[in-house]
Amino acid sequence: MKRLFFLLLVFLPFYAQAQQDALLKVLVWGLPGSSENMMRGVAKKYGFEYYSVGGCVINPELQDSVKKHNDSVYAILAQRHGKDWEEHFREDLDNMRQYKDEVTALVLKEPLVAAKSARAVLYIEITPAADKDTYKVMVFSEDIYEFKLSYTYLVNHKKKKVVLL
Repeated sequence: MKRLFFLLLVFLPFYAQAQQDALLKVLVWGLPGSSENMMRGVAKKYGFEYYSVGGCVINPELQDSVKKHNDSVYAILAQRHGKDWEEHFREDLDNMRQYKDEVTALVLKEPLVAAKSARAVLYIEITPAADKDTYKVMVFSEDIYEFKLSYTYLVNHKKKKVVLL
């Protein structure tokens, strides 16, 4: 019995920390939009992820349970980031949309990417990095049946600086 109590005392804090570090899930339904990757990247910065629970049409019961779940997640996010977290989230998303084309153009000028784009179809995923002017850019190239990660860059759009990671 003492051993069990001791083990609980030792491992319970680690379990609690793991639960706290896990990303919260905001439930969504419907077809993904064109800015889904950007939204996922910004959401991760705020400590949550989008989780799809259905297609274009869902029943009213599921809508109600999604609303209840999301309301509790939004309350946790408000505790973590302040009551105006949604406004900051939208600002970050708008900034990312505004600079997406500029960041993409900077990466496409890189010699490795330019050479790869001449022989393969590329897919570029942009997510926010540590500061508001820097983005992490992952360049995927088409392989036989899937896209594979080719290069990862950090791009500062204000300084026009591109760093291969």
